[in-house]
Amino acid sequence: MAFEHIFFDDRGQFGSTARATLTKMEQADAEIIRLWQVMVDMRDGADNPADTSNYAEVVKRYGFGDWQPVQGDPTSEQCTLARKGWLEVNEAYLATQNAKPARDHLYKLLRG
Repeated sequence: MAFEHIFFDDRGQFGSTARATLTKMEQADAEIIRLWQVMVDMRDGADNPADTSNYAEVVKRYGFGDWQPVQGDPTSEQCTLARKGWLEVNEAYLATQNAKPARDHLYKLLRG
């Protein structure tokens, strides 16, 4: 029979550090999913490397390329930066999804 829970004392220096780390990891897993989804929702259509104008809303909301509301519509350079940012977020999201089963198992076993 497999363990349902592995107990450790989270009141001491090392145990409390382990508990805090696990909590932060679990929160970060949830946050990257939310960040990814928000950026997908802001993007106007599918990703298109040849036309990054569909990242205009991402530029405006996140301020890529030092965008300021007084300047009007984002430039193509700012949209390109937003796309690059999106690609990095997407990579982190995919890595999180690939590691999700192992991390969920870790959380289940060590969660207090």
